[in-house]
Amino acid sequence: MGCTTSCIAPSVAELNKSVKSGDEDNMLRQLNASPRLLSTPISVLSSTGVTPIHQACESKQVKVLDQIVSFMSCSSLETVREALLPYCRRVGRKLPTSITEGIHLAVDMVNAKGQTPLMYACFSDCPELVKLLLSKGADPWVGDRCGGRTALHYAAMGGSAACIEAIMKHIPARLMTRQGVRYVDARSVCGLTPLHYCVYFGNMAAIRELLHHFDSHLNAATISESYDVSVTCEARSTALHFAAVTGNEEAARELLRYYYQRFARSSAAADPRTRVNAAGQLPWQVALAYHPASVNLASLLHPGQPLEQMLIGPASAHGGAGMGLGPSTLSSIAAAALRAKLLGDLKNISTHRPEAEVEETAAETVTKAAEIVTGTASTAVAAAEMAMGATAAVEAAAASFAGSGWCGGSWASSELVPVSERRSGRYGGFKGRRTATIAPLPVCRHRSFTSPVPSTAASLVGPVANSTASIATATATAAATAAAAADGAYTGGCDQTHHVCGSGAATATTVIATVACVAAVTRPAPSPPPQPQSRKEKEVGEKEKQEEEDEGSQCEVCFAARVAVSPAGCHHGLCGQCAEQLCSGVTRRPLNCPFCRRVVSGFVRISAR
Repeated sequence: MGCTTSCIAPSVAELNKSVKSGDEDNMLRQLNASPRLLSTPISVLSSTGVTPIHQACESKQVKVLDQIVSFMSCSSLETVREALLPYCRRVGRKLPTSITEGIHLAVDMVNAKGQTPLMYACFSDCPELVKLLLSKGADPWVGDRCGGRTALHYAAMGGSAACIEAIMKHIPARLMTRQGVRYVDARSVCGLTPLHYCVYFGNMAAIRELLHHFDSHLNAATISESYDVSVTCEARSTALHFAAVTGNEEAARELLRYYYQRFARSSAAADPRTRVNAAGQLPWQVALAYHPASVNLASLLHPGQPLEQMLIGPASAHGGAGMGLGPSTLSSIAAAALRAKLLGDLKNISTHRPEAEVEETAAETVTKAAEIVTGTASTAVAAAEMAMGATAAVEAAAASFAGSGWCGGSWASSELVPVSERRSGRYGGFKGRRTATIAPLPVCRHRSFTSPVPSTAASLVGPVANSTASIATATATAAATAAAAADGAYTGGCDQTHHVCGSGAATATTVIATVACVAAVTRPAPSPPPQPQSRKEKEVGEKEKQEEEDEGSQCEVCFAARVAVSPAGCHHGLCGQCAEQLCSGVTRRPLNCPFCRRVVSGFVRISAR
């Protein structure tokens, strides 16, 4: 057994070398010496099962393959059976009963992956070999073991438009359809058609060949997840979903162009942009999921976009006249003119402010100025009232000093009390009262004192200034000044003391008047009087009415901006941005109002009040 392997191996290697180099004479001598080399794997140490016929197709050796077929057709049946014996034993098939059957069996030999010589020829982009194999009886419906892919799938994966054309034009008529399925739409185990593979691998020439020459099914959907490609796609994915997965905008545009040319006007097929996969995703959603930055691709795949406009858009960039869509129709020309007219109306409205808005702005300016003047007048009146109150307080204090009797009266207390004690204790109860009794002055004695005048001044200023911190500080400062003046003027004796006390009273009166004036200036304006209930209700009603008017002035489409325009003939308000978006949809038919569905012939300006 070892001797057989050692004897065959060098011959197989030499035969393989002759096939790859195209040495026809040497190859024929080896086949005549040992016919079984024809179906023996070229690698004895591996289980790939690749035969010299597979090697000839992979190396694009058309003449070598032609010589092999000639050798079998010119040999006897016994030679043909001997040549196919290793293969029949390997795959468990019976030996052929005729030379023709032997040739068919030879051109359909499969390797360990179930790949035939026709698949090798298609993937290698050799249409001559494809024609030769088909003419010798190769079966194009044979599927491999990696997913049931046919030779047309391999031509699509290899991107060979020439091989696709060779298969479709030279396949026997009886093999164009099998079990109700066209060969151009043959499916793999996962349900992938050749068009799926063309789109996935980005072979634009092969896509055009399948679509425009052989009418491949555009909306064919997969059966399960396509595990036989490098990217797993959801089940029920169409070719447009594959374009979205790979981010191939050119392939997507080619698919949509084919749909527009063949089915858009007749509605014989559904728009491929509206097909959903097993996850419920449209192609544009798949595009954003795999390629978030591909905004142009997502826009192209969105079913809400006008297909004609999306396909015509990049025509100038590619130098094509409408990307093969032909001349524009009269309806398209009319729609373009209407769109330009509507956009012109919007531009004129946005660039020229209406006179009503100017008048309204001027009125608002006058109203604000009047409010400022009114507020200033109110502040002046409040200051005058406070000044009058301070003057009355000064007059009351002067009268109190004049009728009190400085030396012979009856006093409530004849003892001196410190200033701090009188403020915090005895006279603390007067804080916060509207009316307060003025505290009496102590009895004048023939001794020096410093606190009578300050205590009286503090008692008088407190009620006038309502015990505010700022006025209390000013009062203390003034009282200290008056006390110093009183100490300097005091000399002794009752008469003299009476004179001095009178001077001190006058000084205190002056101080109180000064402090009252300061209080009138620095005191804040009084709070406005409470409004009647009817006036409040009126203001609430006006506020609600204004809110309703504001709500009514919002755009009825986006509810985010104020109305600016209205379609001529109806009274539905729109903002400028929404109106421009509506104009962009005018492609082949006139624009209708989104609310009353009237034809919009123009836009007019409206004032949002």
